[in-house]
Amino acid sequence: MNWNVSKLGICCTSWVKSSSLNHLVLKFFMLPGIIILFLVLIHIEKVHAQSPRVKKITFQYVNPPLYPLSSDFKSYRVNIEGKGLNFNFLRYHRQRAWVVTGNTSNYGSVEKAQSEFLNLHGFDRVETNPDLVIEAKFSPISILAKNVVRHDHCHSISAPCFAYNISYSFGAHMKMYDRNGNILKDTVYADPSQKMTGWFGVHNNAPGKKFLDSNAYSTFSYRSPEELEHHFQKSFATFEAELARDYLLDFEENINNLYGSALKEQSFDLSTGRKNRNNNYDDLDKALDLIEKAVINFNQQKERTSWEPDFLEALDIWQKALKESDMNDNKARIYPSLASLLYCNISIVQLWLENWEEASSYADKAKVLNTSSPYPARILTFIDQRMERKGKLRGQ
Repeated sequence: MNWNVSKLGICCTSWVKSSSLNHLVLKFFMLPGIIILFLVLIHIEKVHAQSPRVKKITFQYVNPPLYPLSSDFKSYRVNIEGKGLNFNFLRYHRQRAWVVTGNTSNYGSVEKAQSEFLNLHGFDRVETNPDLVIEAKFSPISILAKNVVRHDHCHSISAPCFAYNISYSFGAHMKMYDRNGNILKDTVYADPSQKMTGWFGVHNNAPGKKFLDSNAYSTFSYRSPEELEHHFQKSFATFEAELARDYLLDFEENINNLYGSALKEQSFDLSTGRKNRNNNYDDLDKALDLIEKAVINFNQQKERTSWEPDFLEALDIWQKALKESDMNDNKARIYPSLASLLYCNISIVQLWLENWEEASSYADKAKVLNTSSPYPARILTFIDQRMERKGKLRGQ
């Protein structure tokens, strides 16, 4: 009876000639736990050999306006007014900590706000003779009341803490009009004659705006009313900036949705096989390389002829590969889970070719084939969003 455990470099030859050491080795390998371990290792090796290789690819695209303006309109100007408003902390990108140093000289200003906010994509920002004007008018915040709320236990400090429920007034009015005076968008975000609500400190289910501590490292759990008031006064100068920034960014998003041509991006995972001793995936690797190359021109909005042929060639490779798939064999070159991912690949590329029915059909096939994966549903959601927008555009 011969034993040969070559992978571990152990060789037990003749049972008749076995020494006591050989006998111990034999007993070791006959232990149930060791046998189970070997079976697990063999299973892991098989699963690893059949796992896909995934690459994230980002597609950039122009989101066309729902209501395209006259081609005569080329430029716009931004006017931001706020008599009495503190613009020192108003920045397009929120600061990590706004007033920790107390030095605001390098922060915001009215001029900086006008150059950073209310971008209208697809148009030139100018100072004189604009075709479009975007206005934002603010009035300063006024605290009408602040009531102390005590929390019996705050997890961050493992002790009682205090917060404010706040009533305040603020003014924010924005509009966009063309050179002829026609109003395109008019929104009152905050009427200074109306009371608004919010809170400062630990959330206490109060409605309205959450005002942030200007110290980014604060726990927002204040141990006493005195500590609460100290942080409130220190942070008060930033409250207007928080409100103004929220409204400016919201109005910018709205006007671009209606009239701008914003450049957006969406990332997707595209898949190929992982080479093993039984299978190679040179064809699928080539398809992935074709997409990566074509996306460079696609993202730069170059002529369709500069990227479409590579998209179509990649589609052809994936469709041919799917013909050899075996839905009953996880050892096949195109095994079930890889087939599902190839359907996803095809759906994604058909999406950017604007073949909506094809894109949806292949995503549905992927979903049926791999019901446990959320990825096909995510693709379908994005397809639906794009189709809905295109439908609205066609309806204009």
